[in-house]
Amino acid sequence: MGCAPVTGIGRGEALAASLRAQIRSGELPPGSRLPSRRALADEHGDYAARRALAILEAEGLTVPRRGAWTEVADPLPAPGLSLEERVAALEAWRREVEGL
Repeated sequence: MGCAPVTGIGRGEALAASLRAQIRSGELPPGSRLPSRRALADEHGDYAARRALAILEAEGLTVPRRGAWTEVADPLPAPGLSLEERVAALEAWRREVEGL
């Protein structure tokens, strides 16, 4: 998995941007696993891997699976929403799923 260099931002942010683009394009669809943190760290460095995964999780695009892997969120939050709006949307979806 290559990450095109992006000037003016850190390696973690660049990696997050690359993964975000793959998620938004459908190359990494909802429910799919991201490369492991270790694999990302081997290619981009440990700090960049941790930073990128933290950014994507904070944006609601990924969900960490306890001690195992990280996967693309299902459903994906709509682009352009604030973090608060994303959290509210994900909470509503969680309540809906738990009610089934």
